[in-house]
Amino acid sequence: MPDSKRLRILVTGGSGQIASILRRKIGSEFDFVWLTHKEKECSDIVSDLAVPTNTEQLMTELKRTDIVLHLAADADPDAEWSDVRKNNFDAHYNIIELSRKANVKRFIYASSNHAMTGKFMSDKEKPESLVKPHRLISESEPFAPDSLYGLSKVFGENLCWLYSNRHGMECISLRIGWVREGGEEADNPYLYVKDKPEYVHTYMKAMHLSQKDMVEIMKRTFKYKFPDKSGGPKVEVLNVCSNNDDRLFDLSHLEKTLEYTPQDNSAQYFPEKH
Repeated sequence: MPDSKRLRILVTGGSGQIASILRRKIGSEFDFVWLTHKEKECSDIVSDLAVPTNTEQLMTELKRTDIVLHLAADADPDAEWSDVRKNNFDAHYNIIELSRKANVKRFIYASSNHAMTGKFMSDKEKPESLVKPHRLISESEPFAPDSLYGLSKVFGENLCWLYSNRHGMECISLRIGWVREGGEEADNPYLYVKDKPEYVHTYMKAMHLSQKDMVEIMKRTFKYKFPDKSGGPKVEVLNVCSNNDDRLFDLSHLEKTLEYTPQDNSAQYFPEKH
């Protein structure tokens, strides 16, 4: 994307945690359009993407849009199939197809660590559990969803690949760790989980993504320039978490692609006994 242009970015899930952080931290650096499925104070467009609704206004906005950042989803690892199908499968297909029809150049997809953690669960009934110790995994590791939610993210990444390969859309999937909206307590991983079971501590220490690191990674993803090469889809998949001592994700591809090394580390927040 050209550096000189002020980018117009349509964000689905406009009232969610990540969108709220972006609005608070970098709202003035880009022209954001906030899409929500119900009327909210922040709403620029209201549309239920699973149907979808209000498509005339949505298409008008998409035709003026440089980037779609698709955050909207049912993010509950315990969500039932009917909810996941509607909010994650159907909604994703609808927004990427509308983006194609509107000739949106870049589609950024909020994937999740849950697409990869299935084989590393310490308890197969608890998606946010993790064996310890564990090895680092790269973006080329085979998919291993831990839940129907994780499965929807596998679908989403592959749908992005298809649309890039078939239609020439630039697609970037971000396998996002665990980021929380709010003040000091929310961004402090230990304070956030201190009253939760030990297995949640293990998961948080691996997946913590600070607001600072998330914001910088998003900004660089918006501005990233794909290498000039003929043929093949313009697709990237990036592991996204802070530089945690106990992380599961190998961050070397992220660091090379976006020229950024995450700065925060969950270990600095947890007492030594943890």
